[in-house]
Amino acid sequence: MARSHVEFIQAQVLPWQRGVPGTAARDDVEAKVLSRDSESGACSLLVRYPAGWVRATPERLAADEEFLVLEGQLAINGRSYRPYGYLPAGYERRVAAAPGGAVILTFFEGAPHARATGACDTRKLIEHLDTDAMPWTPVIGIPNMRSGIATRVLRVDPDNRERTWFLMAPPGGRTEGAVSPMEIHPVVEEMFVLSGVLVTERGAMQPGAYFWRPPGEPHGPGGSRTGNLLFFRCKGGPLDVLWSEKTVAYSFEAGHNPILPPELAALGARPYRGALLY
Repeated sequence: MARSHVEFIQAQVLPWQRGVPGTAARDDVEAKVLSRDSESGACSLLVRYPAGWVRATPERLAADEEFLVLEGQLAINGRSYRPYGYLPAGYERRVAAAPGGAVILTFFEGAPHARATGACDTRKLIEHLDTDAMPWTPVIGIPNMRSGIATRVLRVDPDNRERTWFLMAPPGGRTEGAVSPMEIHPVVEEMFVLSGVLVTERGAMQPGAYFWRPPGEPHGPGGSRTGNLLFFRCKGGPLDVLWSEKTVAYSFEAGHNPILPPELAALGARPYRGALLY
């Protein structure tokens, strides 16, 4: 796995670039690269489809594509996605369109090259998921976890139990100066802030904030004066919550202290103060 630890970057400071990196399959869109594996080509992106965008010729990709529609609407094979879908490698997109344009949080599980044929693992396929109709499930029974947190699980991989979920947290949940152990997960954890603010030892993550955290990295705890809605993924297996022997005193005023690779260090060196959504 050749992907750098990114914790965290505000998507607003990243430049839009033409096309999806590493492929000509989506050369008529713009993308912001949140993180990318230089070996496999797997990548996490914001993809912006212009108003009137249409792909009328059939397309199959060589990688699974997972996405969350943040703005606008994307239609694939006549089905309107708002907001979530998971299309396995080999899935045939007979026609796709974004009539009014769209901004979509997109994850490719490998290089998203186009391919002519290939089987599709329909066990993974999520063509329709009405996330607004899903119940929120309280998170209970995990030591040191702040109260009031709830989740909506969008996807669980049938083979390795990787999952994707929304997490909603109420305001507060932490006491200024309280000491607690840091969390550790044995798998990759990836997150995008949809609304509210999340404050960790790395600073205040506003809407549009993103991190890609490697396995075994101590982190947290997190809290929020505003409450928040977060989009999470874990890669490499289920997300077990372990606890480090290292402790930290929580602060809602934590300074800006991100972990960033060299290519992002200058862009994310200071807190974002603008008004853009992404």
